[in-house]
Amino acid sequence: MLIPYLSIATSMLAAGLGIRAATITIRNSIDDFMSDIARQSRWASLAAVAAGLSVILQAADRLAQ
Repeated sequence: MLIPYLSIATSMLAAGLGIRAATITIRNSIDDFMSDIARQSRWASLAAVAAGLSVILQAADRLAQ
C-alpha cells in the first residue's frame, strides 16, 4: 500500500518544516522582529498542515486494515 509511505513522507516533511521554523533567527530591532515572527509563523503553519495530513493518512491506513 502507498498510504503508509505517504504518511512517513509527510511526517518527515512536517519535522523538516518545524525545524526550519525553529531555526529562524529573530533579530533585536522591532521592525525586523515583526517580519521575522511573520516568517517563522509561515513555516510553522506549513509544518502544522503537513503534520495534520500525516495524521489523516495514518488514520486512513489504520481504518483500511
